[in-house]
Amino acid sequence: MPGIVQKLTGVTFTDPLLPKLEKDTLATTGTLLLQDYANPATWAGGNPANGATLVDLARGGVNSSVVIDPAWPVTYDGKGFLLPDEGAASNFNGKSYISHPSVLPVAQSFLALAWLRVRLTNPASDDYQGVLGQSVNANNVNAGNQLVLYLRSSGGARGAVSFWDQNGVKYTMNIGSSAVTDGQLVQIGVSVVYSSGNATVTGYVNGAAAGSTVTAGMTGLPAGTGQPFTLGVTSTTFGQAKSRFYRALVENLAVSNRNPLTVVQQDWAANNGRF
Repeated sequence: MPGIVQKLTGVTFTDPLLPKLEKDTLATTGTLLLQDYANPATWAGGNPANGATLVDLARGGVNSSVVIDPAWPVTYDGKGFLLPDEGAASNFNGKSYISHPSVLPVAQSFLALAWLRVRLTNPASDDYQGVLGQSVNANNVNAGNQLVLYLRSSGGARGAVSFWDQNGVKYTMNIGSSAVTDGQLVQIGVSVVYSSGNATVTGYVNGAAAGSTVTAGMTGLPAGTGQPFTLGVTSTTFGQAKSRFYRALVENLAVSNRNPLTVVQQDWAANNGRF
């Protein structure tokens, strides 16, 4: 009857067609990682200690942890994690960051994106700050490198992505047409979509596509070595960021059957103004 709320105890619903209540508006079947550090369901608050758990909002998602070198603490402002400013001499050591078990699909289309507020204490040396990655050491030729995403503070680009094909060949593409600025809020991401034996790699900035390239003959990423998927660095040995991290999403597009640009636009509309 209208206006009546009934509590059901001990009842299990098994119909797969029933709608599911997700923990985030962007979560769906195929979401592999979804963390929102302004949402207490992911992080309850306070400065994290080394090894602190970040709860994933994806259905059946695997939690992440915060890796912190005591000399390089991470602070929390109620919305996101401020990563350490290691200085120009050690920007690439990856001291403190967010770590998640290996998550990128090897041979299925996917989207990965993050929200962060840029911090540039030395723009000339802050170029190529690590946003996310699944690699052993993106600065070297290493077996297991798969994909890394950067912010850029010079060079006429907002960011850059490097990715490796199934044979270990490295490719790099700039994202956007202008460098990031200090204090700027940025949604930045990349999708890899496979079709007809090729891969279309597209970059995204603030709800819009911002560069694309087709890599002929690319049918997947290298198999990898089980290295973690990291936020705030491109690998555990390279590419430290010094920005404030707010949110991250990784989606298997072959499972969700969603258009990556649509997901980016929906994520931008839902979260712009929250951070």
